[in-house]
Amino acid sequence: MKHWLQFFRTKDYVKNVLLFFPAFFGGSLIMSNHLYLLSASFCIFSLLASAVYIINDLFDLKYDRQHPQKMQKLLAAEKISVVTSAAITASLLLAAFAGAHLISIEFFYYCLSYLAINLIYSAYGKHVPFLDLLLITMGFLFRLQAGAVVSQTPISWWLYAMIVLFAFGFGLAKRLEEINLLEIHQVKFSEVRPSLKFYSTVNLQQGIVLIILIAVACYSFYTLTPYTISRLGSPFVFITCLPVWYGAYNYVCLIQEGIKSIAPQKVLQENRRIQLSLLCWVTMMAYFIYH
Repeated sequence: MKHWLQFFRTKDYVKNVLLFFPAFFGGSLIMSNHLYLLSASFCIFSLLASAVYIINDLFDLKYDRQHPQKMQKLLAAEKISVVTSAAITASLLLAAFAGAHLISIEFFYYCLSYLAINLIYSAYGKHVPFLDLLLITMGFLFRLQAGAVVSQTPISWWLYAMIVLFAFGFGLAKRLEEINLLEIHQVKFSEVRPSLKFYSTVNLQQGIVLIILIAVACYSFYTLTPYTISRLGSPFVFITCLPVWYGAYNYVCLIQEGIKSIAPQKVLQENRRIQLSLLCWVTMMAYFIYH
């Protein structure tokens, strides 16, 4: 069962929570119709994401068999055939696009665009430094925009900016984690991901810290703007910066301490301090938006 969950990459479904962001920040999440449609869209996008991950594994099959961890995947370990994987992918895509069309034609087009950029990423983009980061960022933005069309909620440029920063930092963290893993197992980059030779541990660490500082500064400024104070009806929104600063500080500490597994979704699943900071931030923001 564990291998099948890894095959469908269910742990990465957390990224699809972005679909709820426009409605959450727009104050319309608690509307029953929006919550129903967004929940259905989350399930549909998760099916699409699983198909995309399998396609990526099919493209990476040669490299995964040389990878110290990915060699245990069902495809790389030859526990499931390429033909069966392709059939599962086709079924997932059919179900996802059929469901997306039922939600709305705009949502369908965003799902189609998400598939397109991931095909580019899997076939070519991941092997080109910085283009890989750009495509990852676009994937996050398509999730965000898909949620906006489902809930019919406009997205502020603040939210766009924060998601771009997070997505770019996410891409850098993934590259850093992979470099750390390959160095531990003394595997050559050329054997699993040739583009990694264009990145260095020091530069990636510095890049992640810089993006965190910019993101924290942007968010802090956002809480103090007249626009935010007026829309949320409180001059005390800035106190939501406290859990943001605490979470960011803890993540930077992990990087400085040389922790090897620093991919954001893994840290979120394992680090209690960052989990606490996220919970506090969500609770505080929910209060200011919906009180």
